[in-house]
Amino acid sequence: MDITIELIKLILASLNSFVRDDKILLDRMVSERALCGALMLKIQANLQKTAFAGYHVDVEFNKSMQLKGKEYIYDLKRLPNGKYISTDIIVHGRGMGAEPDNLIAIEMKKKTNGENEYEVKRAADIQRLKYLTDPNYMYQYLLGVFVEIDFTDSKIGLKLFKCGEELDMNIE
Repeated sequence: MDITIELIKLILASLNSFVRDDKILLDRMVSERALCGALMLKIQANLQKTAFAGYHVDVEFNKSMQLKGKEYIYDLKRLPNGKYISTDIIVHGRGMGAEPDNLIAIEMKKKTNGENEYEVKRAADIQRLKYLTDPNYMYQYLLGVFVEIDFTDSKIGLKLFKCGEELDMNIE
């Protein structure tokens, strides 16, 4: 089966259990970091039931680890413009020889009333996911996921990215 479909199933199962089990966090409108931590735990638990059980889930990860000979080189993650980045949640092999190393990059954004900079931050997160999944750049995540927690309309939105482009989510 296509690895992308398996990764999407992992994300959907994790989001479903997150919404079901952690509703109190959503009801209390806790911070984005708290929501990311709760979702990370769901992804980690579901990951263990898949072919990707040896991979890791990390929050606010900002390092790039690459094997050079017998040593791992650690560097801060950067965009092509040189700006440092920290991804909300990633599923990866931590640069320890897993192939592929980078599976999923997730950005989460909370929408509440009165956030003037929301659209700018949202657009930056989406652009970051396009970059992180683009096969022409070094990170090459297989799947990018944008999770939008909309407290104004009480809903959760989802956008998926592959090869630097947004996937069409029309399922028939």
